[in-house]
Amino acid sequence: MTKKRRLPAWLPKAVVAVLAMGALVAILLVLAGTFTDKVEPAETAARAPFEIGPNQAALLTAWSTDPIVERFPGTVQATRDAIVSPRITAQVLAIECRPGDSVQAGDVLVRLDARDLALQDSEAQDALAAAEASARDAETALRRLKTIGESRTGAISERELEVAEARVKTTTAEVEGARSRVEGAKVALGFALLEAPFDGIVADKFLETGDTATVGMPIVRLYDPRQMRLETFVRESLAVTLEPGSEVRVELSSLNRTVVGLVEEIVPLAEPGSRSLLVKVGLSSNDRLYPGIFGRLLLPSGERQSIRIPAGAVETLGQLRYVTLTDGGRRMVTIGEEADGTVEIRSGLTAGESIVAPAP
Repeated sequence: MTKKRRLPAWLPKAVVAVLAMGALVAILLVLAGTFTDKVEPAETAARAPFEIGPNQAALLTAWSTDPIVERFPGTVQATRDAIVSPRITAQVLAIECRPGDSVQAGDVLVRLDARDLALQDSEAQDALAAAEASARDAETALRRLKTIGESRTGAISERELEVAEARVKTTTAEVEGARSRVEGAKVALGFALLEAPFDGIVADKFLETGDTATVGMPIVRLYDPRQMRLETFVRESLAVTLEPGSEVRVELSSLNRTVVGLVEEIVPLAEPGSRSLLVKVGLSSNDRLYPGIFGRLLLPSGERQSIRIPAGAVETLGQLRYVTLTDGGRRMVTIGEEADGTVEIRSGLTAGESIVAPAP
């Protein structure tokens, strides 16, 4: 009896791999045009000459010298802002402002419960009245004793006069102390009204009516919109070239604007990690300029050679950008910064090439 020979386990896998490889080679040959007839160059139709449109013109690209501008991200801050907080612990009766409100210096922003303070003021007034009455009685008694002593020699002892004079001094001191307490009670009563320290805009409020405010707890924050600045960190090698009062450009993306600012302050302390200095740039007043918005400080740091063409010469197809050559061809390009109606070409063109651009 003969045994059947079994095929190796690897053989089916090898056959499948060979067939797959053959199919892949066949597909590549078809895509390469191996099995199709080739058209001779003489049979190719001549390309029609390219015509430039009436609103277009030929432009010869050339190198230009552009400044190298570095951008330093920063945050707009109010030069003058304040946190309004109480000096006493009391319940909030009313908040007389909302975020976004314009206020004047001296306007009442928050009213606190002053009933306890009013009671303390009343008690201090009563104590002062009692102290003044005691002082008057003491002075009357001293005058009476002196009158008796002058009319009848020996009728009043030195001890009695000393006691009367001491009582006058004591009551006088009590009156001064009572007056101080009255003044303190009136000052504390004034703490129940929190006023705006300057003209500004309310940025935020942190408590609501009915909450209990403790000493130093923030209730309202306001800022002066007329004094705004951008704060950013600039690398030390470039920051040391700046001087207070020099003009710089600031890019405000939220406003879609680039404005001119003045360097107000350069903090003379570099950050060890980034080797940069904090630079504060003053900005002109703007109704849409709020604390906390993003901005960039634009500082020139040198020059470079680049090719710039009119922005209208660049066409867009999806995510791709291209220009049209005067020979009718198209060239994919990579663009850079746009400025004054022109755009930088970072790749795709070289100097001396002729392209189609909008007529000037």
